Amino acid sequence: MAYRHALYFTRDDAAASELTVRAFLQVWQGARRGRPGPFVPWLWETVHRLAAARMEQDPKVSGDAASGTGRQGDVLRAILRLRSAERLVLSLRFIDGLGYEEIGALLGRDVPSVLRLQYRALSRLCGLLAVGRDAQADSGL
Repeated sequence: MAYRHALYFTRDDAAASELTVRAFLQVWQGARRGRPGPFVPWLWETVHRLAAARMEQDPKVSGDAASGTGRQGDVLRAILRLRSAERLVLSLRFIDGLGYEEIGALLGRDVPSVLRLQYRALSRLCGLLAVGRDAQADSGL
């Protein structure tokens, strides 16, 4: 699952493999230092954080992620601007196709809490995309 998330954000097999290895290594090192917390959310947050950093550091990566359709790149950038719990619930639901009960079990939340989190995440994502659309209209793009 971590690889699938990395591939979704990088759109490159080699980069996704490297990012997945780095994420597992960081989580393993954190566990050795006694960092508490559920494994899956910790791993996914690490993957997302590394993917966001990679997109910021390398303009070519941002261009690659945005290639195909401009809208897809806009969505990826907006997802990476969400809070970690929001990114995680959307990733588990829409990338991995997990049900609400499964997501709740992974995150240690009940189903109504998962539904509220997903609603907030989608609302915020829509807002971020609307702001981006308005900025493009203002610039004449």
